[in-house]
Amino acid sequence: MGAMRAGTTWIWDYLRASPQFVIGISKECHVLDLDLPSEQWLRARLTAGAREAVEALGAGTAGPAEARLLLRAALAADNRRYIDHFVGVLSRRGPTSVTGDLTPSHALLPSSRLAWVRDSFAERGVDTVPLLVLRDPVERLWSQVKLRRERSGSGAHDDAESQLLAEYDSPTVQLRSRYDLTLAALDEAFPDGRTHVMFYETMFTPEAMAALSDAVGLPPTRPALDTRRNSTDPGATPLDPAVRRTVAEHYADVYTRVAERFPHIDVRAVWPSAAAVL
Repeated sequence: MGAMRAGTTWIWDYLRASPQFVIGISKECHVLDLDLPSEQWLRARLTAGAREAVEALGAGTAGPAEARLLLRAALAADNRRYIDHFVGVLSRRGPTSVTGDLTPSHALLPSSRLAWVRDSFAERGVDTVPLLVLRDPVERLWSQVKLRRERSGSGAHDDAESQLLAEYDSPTVQLRSRYDLTLAALDEAFPDGRTHVMFYETMFTPEAMAALSDAVGLPPTRPALDTRRNSTDPGATPLDPAVRRTVAEHYADVYTRVAERFPHIDVRAVWPSAAAVL
């Protein structure tokens, strides 16, 4: 269920280390989110890729990459095939197997869509466990900006802060930061408490990963605690306190809701930016 820049790839590596975990079409299917208004660019990209894959098929040059694209297009065209795909994947490994679709933009799905996923899998004898990882909204956005700049070779730290200030309240960025809305949708679709919520800041421990394994029905394995995938430079200059406060105040509802939803967690201690609003 998300969120972006919250350790999804690291969790994927942890899960697939289990012999009971079977991999589907990919780590991030990007099928269930294609109806979202904010993700129409993904639908356009998949459509263009599928056209090219069909042309390659006609030319006799199609390979595994084109096959995966065409399968994704088929699952997107008829979402019942999405259910079929994962039921088939699970059937390869027996009744105690686990699979997953770790697409962070699932955090944007409404409760009705989540309920459809729940019920569609239940009809086929498959339990669904939503996994949501929460990261301090300011730190998550700051990490996202820094990663993009590192990959593009962009320069100065103060320019990165200016970029954060230019983006933090944009509609697309806000959608992925409203944990309060995601939690509300999950609580409505999964009132039985099956949702497993983790905090990015405290998840890199054997205990946290053992709890995740228990939630999804896997025996715990040794997590690679010394490895971080897609991480940014931990020694980089910290974010200016005034910038941090500006962004945190914009997401005050998120900090407040998370603190209310998890009263046993000291959110101010886990999320440093929370001190600006709590």
